[in-house]
Amino acid sequence: MEPDLGARRALLRSLAETVSMRQKVFLPLLLACVLLAQGCARRTPIQVVVTLDGKALEGATVVFVPPDGKGEPASGMTGADGTATITPLGKAGVRPGTYKVLVTKGEPELGGMQKMDFKSDDAMKMMKGTVERKENRPKSDVPEKYGNVSSTPFTLTAPPELSPVKLELKSAS
Repeated sequence: MEPDLGARRALLRSLAETVSMRQKVFLPLLLACVLLAQGCARRTPIQVVVTLDGKALEGATVVFVPPDGKGEPASGMTGADGTATITPLGKAGVRPGTYKVLVTKGEPELGGMQKMDFKSDDAMKMMKGTVERKENRPKSDVPEKYGNVSSTPFTLTAPPELSPVKLELKSAS
């Protein structure tokens, strides 16, 4: 005895609706997960080597700042060999994009600067070089132009073509 043709059609219609509902719900969810995973995977830790007059610069702070002031700054400190790994605080790496590269070394003159929240307006003004009075800027053992967004000669596109990125600083003459 063969099943009723009407029952067979109803069963096929029900299966088609179930697949269609799954596609409507799960495909967008799957696509969102894939895009999110790609965004996270695109972060890249960037290594730099900093030299001053041809010698490794130990203890320098290297900061990547988005030139438009929007986005996520990243930083690192150089070791004895002048190398540093640049990453945003608590993140796996730097997002793709263009950054101004700042290099400073030395103790800040402002009290409490070591505890400064680098997402604060004051910190962003300092990194952009728009602090109103020069004496409020941190004292640096490298020429001032390397620590100011408007005068630094270094711009980097992440991810870089070569790693480590060489930052060759020259003393003021």
